[in-house]
Amino acid sequence: LVVRGMEQGIQLAMESLQSRSRNIAEFTDPLLFQIAYTAGREHKDIAELVLAAAKLTGMDKLKDELFRFSDTVTAVEKAKNQVWQGILLHKKPMQPLLQREFTYKHVLVLQDALEPEAIDEEALTTESGFRASLEMRGQFKAQLERLNELKVGLISVERGVDAEAEQFCVDHGILLVQRLTKSEIIQLCEFTGAKPVR
Repeated sequence: LVVRGMEQGIQLAMESLQSRSRNIAEFTDPLLFQIAYTAGREHKDIAELVLAAAKLTGMDKLKDELFRFSDTVTAVEKAKNQVWQGILLHKKPMQPLLQREFTYKHVLVLQDALEPEAIDEEALTTESGFRASLEMRGQFKAQLERLNELKVGLISVERGVDAEAEQFCVDHGILLVQRLTKSEIIQLCEFTGAKPVR
């Protein structure tokens, strides 16, 4: 009986809220600016930025129940308030002085390290183990060359990067970012359409 009463109370509250709500279908609705102005603590510049970001995001994405608009806002100390189409990763590229053209290239997201397969230290003391190590390093170099053929422009790795791979990326103008958080990897994949691989 108590549960039924609670359900009826919740239903009445929902109906009451729906009867007083107003649907906002377009970004030009003045009420939308007023909402952003109030939420931005009556700062006109913040309200304008919020609307600009909402327009970039699109009405369909904003109506998605799993989407949180607040997740797209990033606070950076001493930064200028601005909206841009992209994502902000809180890691610097491993080679920040790299001169490269910013044309579209492919993105590789590794949920692992960018290094050749490791061989046990004890196995390296044998001739066959050492030969296997050289063979694996050769295969790794061939895989790096393949990345260049595929026009990969950004490599994101969850763990570390081999020194040879880092030098290869510098030589071929490939941006390299390591040790991204899980949420940053998800953001990067959503934004670029990349699929993480191991």
